[in-house]
Amino acid sequence: ISSQSLSSITEASNAMRMLAQNGLNAEQSLAVLPKILDLAVVGEMSVGQAALSVTGAVSAFGLSISDAGRVADIFSQTAATSNTSVLAMTESMKQASTVSALFGLTIEETAASLGVLAKINIVGSAAGTALTNMVTGLYEPTYKAQKILQQLKITTDDGSGGLKTYTNLMLELKSALAGLTDSEQVKALGGLFTVRGTKSATAITENIDSLILKTKEAAEATGFMRF
Repeated sequence: ISSQSLSSITEASNAMRMLAQNGLNAEQSLAVLPKILDLAVVGEMSVGQAALSVTGAVSAFGLSISDAGRVADIFSQTAATSNTSVLAMTESMKQASTVSALFGLTIEETAASLGVLAKINIVGSAAGTALTNMVTGLYEPTYKAQKILQQLKITTDDGSGGLKTYTNLMLELKSALAGLTDSEQVKALGGLFTVRGTKSATAITENIDSLILKTKEAAEATGFMRF
Protein backbone atom coordinates (compact mmCIF):
# COMPACT_ATOMS: atom_id res chain seq x y z
CA ILE A 1 0.00 0.00 0.00
CA SER A 2 2.76 2.44 0.88
CA SER A 3 4.22 2.03 -2.60
CA GLN A 4 0.97 3.46 -3.97
CA SER A 5 1.06 6.52 -1.71
CA LEU A 6 3.55 9.18 -0.73
CA SER A 7 4.00 7.63 2.71
CA SER A 8 6.78 5.33 3.86
CA ILE A 9 6.46 1.75 5.05
CA THR A 10 7.16 2.95 8.59
CA GLU A 11 4.33 5.49 8.39
CA ALA A 12 1.99 2.84 7.02
CA SER A 13 2.90 0.56 9.91
CA ASN A 14 2.27 3.34 12.40
CA ALA A 15 -1.11 3.99 10.83
CA MET A 16 -2.03 0.32 11.12
CA ARG A 17 -1.08 0.41 14.80
CA MET A 18 -3.14 3.54 15.43
CA LEU A 19 -6.17 2.05 13.67
CA ALA A 20 -5.85 -1.15 15.69
CA GLN A 21 -5.74 0.92 18.88
CA ASN A 22 -9.02 2.49 17.77
CA GLY A 23 -10.71 -0.90 17.55
CA LEU A 24 -10.32 -1.78 13.88
CA ASN A 25 -9.41 -5.33 12.95
CA ALA A 26 -6.73 -6.10 10.37
CA GLU A 27 -9.16 -6.31 7.45
CA GLN A 28 -10.81 -3.01 8.35
CA SER A 29 -7.47 -1.30 8.88
CA LEU A 30 -6.17 -2.39 5.48
CA ALA A 31 -9.33 -1.10 3.81
CA VAL A 32 -9.04 2.31 5.48
CA LEU A 33 -5.26 2.68 5.39
CA PRO A 34 -4.87 4.23 1.89
CA LYS A 35 -7.18 7.12 2.75
CA ILE A 36 -5.48 7.67 6.10
CA LEU A 37 -2.09 7.88 4.42
CA ASP A 38 -3.44 10.22 1.74
CA LEU A 39 -5.04 12.47 4.36
CA ALA A 40 -1.75 12.63 6.28
CA VAL A 41 0.06 13.75 3.13
CA VAL A 42 -2.58 16.27 2.05
CA GLY A 43 -2.97 17.64 5.56
CA GLU A 44 0.76 17.68 6.30
CA MET A 45 0.05 15.83 9.54
CA SER A 46 1.27 12.62 11.11
CA VAL A 47 -0.48 9.39 10.23
CA GLY A 48 -1.47 9.14 13.88
CA GLN A 49 -3.26 12.47 13.72
CA ALA A 50 -4.98 11.47 10.50
CA ALA A 51 -6.09 8.13 11.91
CA LEU A 52 -7.45 9.67 15.11
CA SER A 53 -9.26 12.41 13.21
CA VAL A 54 -11.02 10.01 10.87
CA THR A 55 -11.92 7.33 13.41
CA GLY A 56 -13.03 9.99 15.89
CA ALA A 57 -15.45 11.50 13.38
CA VAL A 58 -16.73 8.07 12.36
CA SER A 59 -17.48 7.30 16.00
CA ALA A 60 -19.00 10.69 16.84
CA PHE A 61 -21.48 10.59 13.96
CA GLY A 62 -22.33 6.93 14.40
CA LEU A 63 -21.00 5.99 10.99
CA SER A 64 -19.71 2.66 9.78
CA ILE A 65 -16.00 2.07 9.49
CA SER A 66 -16.68 1.62 5.77
CA ASP A 67 -17.41 5.37 5.76
CA ALA A 68 -13.88 6.21 6.93
CA GLY A 69 -12.61 6.88 3.42
CA ARG A 70 -15.55 9.20 2.74
CA VAL A 71 -14.85 11.06 6.00
CA ALA A 72 -11.22 11.60 4.97
CA ASP A 73 -12.39 12.94 1.61
CA ILE A 74 -14.82 15.32 3.35
CA PHE A 75 -11.98 16.74 5.46
CA SER A 76 -9.81 17.24 2.40
CA GLN A 77 -12.52 18.58 0.10
CA THR A 78 -13.93 21.07 2.60
CA ALA A 79 -10.50 22.42 3.47
CA ALA A 80 -9.60 22.77 -0.21
CA THR A 81 -12.68 24.90 -0.88
CA SER A 82 -12.51 26.96 2.31
CA ASN A 83 -10.10 29.36 3.95
CA THR A 84 -8.53 26.68 6.14
CA SER A 85 -6.16 23.73 6.14
CA VAL A 86 -6.91 20.02 6.49
CA LEU A 87 -5.18 20.00 9.88
CA ALA A 88 -7.26 22.96 11.09
CA MET A 89 -10.41 21.29 9.76
CA THR A 90 -9.70 18.12 11.73
CA GLU A 91 -9.09 20.18 14.88
CA SER A 92 -12.40 21.98 14.32
CA MET A 93 -14.24 18.70 13.87
CA LYS A 94 -12.80 17.26 17.08
CA GLN A 95 -14.43 20.09 19.01
CA ALA A 96 -17.73 20.15 17.12
CA SER A 97 -18.52 16.56 16.17
CA THR A 98 -19.99 15.17 19.39
CA VAL A 99 -22.45 18.01 20.04
CA SER A 100 -23.30 18.37 16.36
CA ALA A 101 -24.16 14.69 16.09
CA LEU A 102 -26.15 14.87 19.33
CA PHE A 103 -28.53 17.40 17.78
CA GLY A 104 -28.83 15.62 14.47
CA LEU A 105 -26.35 17.47 12.27
CA THR A 106 -24.75 15.29 9.63
CA ILE A 107 -21.01 15.24 9.20
CA GLU A 108 -21.57 17.04 5.87
CA GLU A 109 -23.52 19.86 7.54
CA THR A 110 -20.91 20.12 10.28
CA ALA A 111 -18.01 20.26 7.83
CA ALA A 112 -19.87 22.81 5.71
CA SER A 113 -20.52 25.01 8.74
CA LEU A 114 -16.85 24.88 9.70
CA GLY A 115 -15.98 25.82 6.13
CA VAL A 116 -18.26 28.85 6.31
CA LEU A 117 -16.69 29.93 9.62
CA ALA A 118 -13.26 29.67 8.03
CA LYS A 119 -14.32 32.40 5.60
CA ILE A 120 -14.32 34.85 8.53
CA ASN A 121 -11.05 33.44 9.89
CA ILE A 122 -12.58 31.33 12.65
CA VAL A 123 -10.59 28.13 12.25
CA GLY A 124 -9.19 25.21 14.21
CA SER A 125 -10.50 24.45 17.68
CA ALA A 126 -11.96 27.98 17.91
CA ALA A 127 -14.29 27.17 15.01
CA GLY A 128 -15.34 23.90 16.60
CA THR A 129 -16.09 25.64 19.88
CA ALA A 130 -17.99 28.44 18.15
CA LEU A 131 -20.17 25.99 16.22
CA THR A 132 -20.79 23.94 19.35
CA ASN A 133 -21.92 27.04 21.24
CA MET A 134 -24.28 28.05 18.45
CA VAL A 135 -25.83 24.62 17.99
CA THR A 136 -26.30 24.19 21.74
CA GLY A 137 -27.87 27.65 21.96
CA LEU A 138 -30.38 26.71 19.27
CA TYR A 139 -31.36 23.25 20.40
CA GLU A 140 -30.99 23.70 24.18
CA PRO A 141 -31.82 27.39 24.67
CA THR A 142 -31.71 29.13 28.00
CA TYR A 143 -34.97 30.54 29.39
CA LYS A 144 -34.07 33.96 27.95
CA ALA A 145 -33.15 32.48 24.59
CA GLN A 146 -36.37 30.45 24.49
CA LYS A 147 -38.39 33.65 24.87
CA ILE A 148 -36.50 35.21 21.96
CA LEU A 149 -37.09 32.14 19.80
CA GLN A 150 -40.80 32.38 20.60
CA GLN A 151 -40.80 36.04 19.57
CA LEU A 152 -39.10 35.05 16.31
CA LYS A 153 -41.68 32.25 15.92
CA ILE A 154 -38.96 29.62 15.72
CA THR A 155 -39.28 26.17 17.27
CA THR A 156 -36.80 23.31 17.13
CA ASP A 157 -39.57 20.68 17.29
CA ASP A 158 -40.44 19.20 13.91
CA GLY A 159 -44.03 18.50 15.01
CA SER A 160 -43.46 14.75 15.24
CA GLY A 161 -41.49 14.68 18.45
CA GLY A 162 -38.15 15.04 16.70
CA LEU A 163 -35.85 17.95 15.98
CA LYS A 164 -35.92 20.10 12.89
CA THR A 165 -32.92 19.63 10.67
CA TYR A 166 -30.09 22.04 11.23
CA THR A 167 -30.10 23.54 7.76
CA ASN A 168 -33.83 24.18 7.85
CA LEU A 169 -33.52 25.75 11.28
CA MET A 170 -30.80 28.10 10.06
CA LEU A 171 -33.01 29.04 7.10
CA GLU A 172 -35.81 29.88 9.54
CA LEU A 173 -33.45 31.95 11.66
CA LYS A 174 -32.24 33.87 8.62
CA SER A 175 -35.81 34.55 7.54
CA ALA A 176 -36.83 35.71 11.02
CA LEU A 177 -33.82 38.02 11.34
CA ALA A 178 -34.55 39.57 7.97
CA GLY A 179 -37.64 41.16 9.46
CA LEU A 180 -35.65 43.00 12.12
CA THR A 181 -33.59 46.16 12.06
CA ASP A 182 -29.82 45.85 12.40
CA SER A 183 -29.93 46.80 16.07
CA GLU A 184 -32.77 44.34 16.72
CA GLN A 185 -30.79 41.59 15.01
CA VAL A 186 -27.77 42.26 17.20
CA LYS A 187 -29.93 42.21 20.33
CA ALA A 188 -31.72 39.01 19.30
CA LEU A 189 -28.52 37.13 18.44
CA GLY A 190 -26.84 38.36 21.61
CA GLY A 191 -29.72 36.99 23.64
CA LEU A 192 -29.72 33.66 21.85
CA PHE A 193 -26.04 32.84 21.91
CA THR A 194 -22.69 33.36 23.59
CA VAL A 195 -20.25 35.74 21.89
CA ARG A 196 -18.71 32.88 19.90
CA GLY A 197 -22.12 31.45 19.13
CA THR A 198 -23.29 34.84 17.87
CA LYS A 199 -20.34 35.06 15.47
CA SER A 200 -21.19 31.60 14.13
CA ALA A 201 -24.89 32.36 13.72
CA THR A 202 -24.16 35.65 11.98
CA ALA A 203 -21.66 34.08 9.58
CA ILE A 204 -23.87 31.13 8.71
CA THR A 205 -27.15 33.02 8.29
CA GLU A 206 -25.40 35.60 6.12
CA ASN A 207 -23.85 32.82 4.04
CA ILE A 208 -26.70 30.33 4.02
CA ASP A 209 -26.32 29.65 0.29
CA SER A 210 -22.68 28.79 0.89
CA LEU A 211 -23.69 26.44 3.71
CA ILE A 212 -26.11 24.61 1.43
CA LEU A 213 -23.57 24.41 -1.40
CA LYS A 214 -20.76 23.20 0.86
CA THR A 215 -23.05 20.59 2.38
CA LYS A 216 -23.86 19.29 -1.12
CA GLU A 217 -20.18 19.29 -2.07
CA ALA A 218 -19.28 17.39 1.08
CA ALA A 219 -21.94 14.81 0.28
CA GLU A 220 -20.29 14.32 -3.11
CA ALA A 221 -16.69 14.35 -1.83
CA THR A 222 -16.06 10.61 -2.11
CA GLY A 223 -12.97 10.08 -4.22
CA PHE A 224 -11.73 13.66 -3.80
CA MET A 225 -8.22 12.56 -2.77
CA ARG A 226 -6.78 10.89 -5.82
CA PHE A 227 -3.08 11.15 -6.45
